[in-house]
Amino acid sequence: MDNKVKYKSIESEHQFKNIVFDDYFKGKNISWEQEIEKIDFVLTNSKSRNDLLSEGKDGASLHYFWAEAKKGIRDVYDMMTQLVLTIKKTVDKSTHLMPPYLGCFDTEKIAFVRSDVIYAVFKETDFNWNIRPSNTEDNDFKKAKDTVKKIIEKDIKIYNFLEYEKEIKEFIKINIITGKNANKFEIDKNNFMIIFNNWLKDVKNSIAVNWSDVKKIGLIEGDFYLADLLSIDNISIKDKLSVLLVNDVYKMAAGVKEAGFQLFAEIQFKDKQKAYNQFWSKYKRPPLEELLCPR
Repeated sequence: MDNKVKYKSIESEHQFKNIVFDDYFKGKNISWEQEIEKIDFVLTNSKSRNDLLSEGKDGASLHYFWAEAKKGIRDVYDMMTQLVLTIKKTVDKSTHLMPPYLGCFDTEKIAFVRSDVIYAVFKETDFNWNIRPSNTEDNDFKKAKDTVKKIIEKDIKIYNFLEYEKEIKEFIKINIITGKNANKFEIDKNNFMIIFNNWLKDVKNSIAVNWSDVKKIGLIEGDFYLADLLSIDNISIKDKLSVLLVNDVYKMAAGVKEAGFQLFAEIQFKDKQKAYNQFWSKYKRPPLEELLCPR
């Protein structure tokens, strides 16, 4: 086993994480942080430290990778379960969005799994989410581990540091350092408000409307957000919305028109939907129906 261990002589865990960063992740404006929301290893843009909600140019996430890190040799599913239990609390607080990839590494190996796969784990209710992530011998932890393993086993990618150094670097370069995520984020009750707040920042100002006038007829920003969110191929699918997205314009629902506000019957985008398309390219739409209650 020792012949496969690249980092066996490193003494401290902090030093170990720093060396792994230098060997595989280091790049221009890239840094790593530890103990953010108790996450061992957070790969981030060096200009956005401690701000897990920030977004970069062209909508690319500035936080590329969250990982559990252990000095020594550990079971990969123990580490992934510890990470899942840790970040569940972070996601539940509705303050941070997960980066495109999650993973773990010890002195022998590194593993990666897409964030959209982890969302399926968060929906599980058959084990105790409040157990201590470090208590790997607890029966509740073992039950959680069985669930995590069952869900992620077919998608997780595990590489030995010594045997697959080139492949690890290539995987990181293509899938993580770019900050791009081909696998869109699921929208659920935990991140609904985070995404709405980002929509206010990124999309609202691209809509060609006077917001003060719109509010006078009883509409709010959230009506436009829901028109976007509850849509397929840029067509709103709900029949109880006040605002409907129809391709590249918003239209008032019948009830609003009947109230005499024909001035707002059709609202366009200032930028030909550039900000809209950029923003929504990151998220799955529509979300699960039971998670949303349009007003």
